[in-house]
Amino acid sequence: GMRHSTDIVTGVMNEYKNRNSIVTNALLSLDSIAPEIIETLELRAWKRFAELLNTVREQQLKLHPDLVDIRNQKLINELISQGVNGVKLLGGGGAGACLLAFSPNNQLRDAIKSISKLNNIETFPVRCAEQGVHFQ
Repeated sequence: GMRHSTDIVTGVMNEYKNRNSIVTNALLSLDSIAPEIIETLELRAWKRFAELLNTVREQQLKLHPDLVDIRNQKLINELISQGVNGVKLLGGGGAGACLLAFSPNNQLRDAIKSISKLNNIETFPVRCAEQGVHFQ
């Protein structure tokens, strides 16, 4: 059956408490990546930022088998095949979870739009701004 993101978070925390080394190492890795993500945003190092988002997703997927469902995995695979590197799951993951797909240029933004449309996925374009985030 379908799992809710709270069940996934609970599952991850239980594995951490049980000293599951895969989960523990993934959480430590995510924690260590955070300062570099902030730095890449401040430096506007977009290629590195996209790579870090990829790394975050790879570590997230080690946390729980239900973190990504078949539909989202298909979408992620298609985005990556079109050169969209910065794709990560938002929130607790699970079936129908939101994804962040980062595009440093118009070509990749168009790829995200067309792949999403083909998969009947709704997109919400957001843009990095000097002062916070502005919805377009």
